[in-house]
Amino acid sequence: MRYSFMSFSCPELSLPAMLDTAADLGYAGIEPRVLFFLEHAIQDASLTRAGRRRVISKRMLYVELDAAGNARHVEYAPYLDYRPLDPDEPG
Repeated sequence: MRYSFMSFSCPELSLPAMLDTAADLGYAGIEPRVLFFLEHAIQDASLTRAGRRRVISKRMLYVELDAAGNARHVEYAPYLDYRPLDPDEPG
């Protein structure tokens, strides 16, 4: 059995095609992962001209969940390694 089939190496493939490719290359399967992002903003007490609170700091945090439900923080721009589900793929 081989390890480390990376689905982001073939983003153009559908899920069934990806499973077939992994099997053809000697992999037993693939491990699905899900990426979430959190927007974190800090506001101060002053108001903008529009009457909204002023944002003084804003960050995007990325969290990845594996098939077992384990969460891990991932670094800058992990979304570049993902692709959206195709309409015919189960979501």
